[in-house]
Amino acid sequence: MPTTASNNSNADRSSRNSPGTRHSQRAADILLREVRFIYSAEFEKKDAERTILQSSLSGETRKRRDKPPSDVPGHLLHLWEIPLLNPDEEKGLFRRMNYLKYRSNVLRSRLNADEPRIRSMDSIERMLGEANEIRNHIVQANTRLVVSIARRLRNSWDAFDEMISTGNFILIRAVERFDYSRGFRFSTYATHSVQRELFRLLGKGRKRQLTEVSTSPEILLETLEDPIVGEFHAEQDRKVGYVRSLIESVLPERERRIVISRFGLNSEERSMTLREIGEEMGLSKERIRQLQIRAVERLKQFAKAEPPDSAFARLPGEEFPPHEDLDLHE
Repeated sequence: MPTTASNNSNADRSSRNSPGTRHSQRAADILLREVRFIYSAEFEKKDAERTILQSSLSGETRKRRDKPPSDVPGHLLHLWEIPLLNPDEEKGLFRRMNYLKYRSNVLRSRLNADEPRIRSMDSIERMLGEANEIRNHIVQANTRLVVSIARRLRNSWDAFDEMISTGNFILIRAVERFDYSRGFRFSTYATHSVQRELFRLLGKGRKRQLTEVSTSPEILLETLEDPIVGEFHAEQDRKVGYVRSLIESVLPERERRIVISRFGLNSEERSMTLREIGEEMGLSKERIRQLQIRAVERLKQFAKAEPPDSAFARLPGEEFPPHEDLDLHE
């Protein structure tokens, strides 16, 4: 005859395996997940689901295959077969990913762990799964960005794989934190995040050298044009000349002096640190940093209105036209 303890044990197993208990555990697991998203007021509009989820992504992804640099290791060559995202497609993907997370979070807030609705849990998991697929797509389309940065900063191939691993982790985190509504390209945001982490990885002994690499004329050009970092065309020198002309035409004297010194556009072609520029100009390091950020933002605004290709068509010495929407001199 079964003992009382045995009867209680069987009852406990039966209770744990009951549908109600399984659903409650599933609901508890859903509620424990951390869901991070970038909020937008448009998510609360009545037609948000139709306009965001049912609309097709505008623009066409670049279909051509880019030729990888000759020194890229063989196991990374496949990254150059993955199409890059154009601005419209990139914005559409980030918009959709964050909306799916927002909607899943709304449903989570209404979920009763004791008496959960199966349909609600199915919807939450479906939305989070789709958002995760979009995130992975964005990461894959930008992984060569990490490789390009690592190639530029490495001092040997020994640490290269570790740099790639670290950079990929930061890239994933950057996708989660990027605010697409601010109008910047993701590659600009991710570049700064990845570079900053790789600086830490390679150590303080290399920090000054790396800073000089990260503030070269080419990096400034990339910030204005926002391409995949490190991938330049044969017209690179001509485009750097465009940057120089833009700086001379657009920036007031103080900001022009800071940008020229910071990005190595002076006669010595050496990038100065914020502290060095501050000591030379009698300003604090933080003030120089603020002025540099403002100057680059001005250049980016003007570059949008006067892209390099149209600027190259100008006659030598011809000035850039004023742009009525830009406050160029405070």
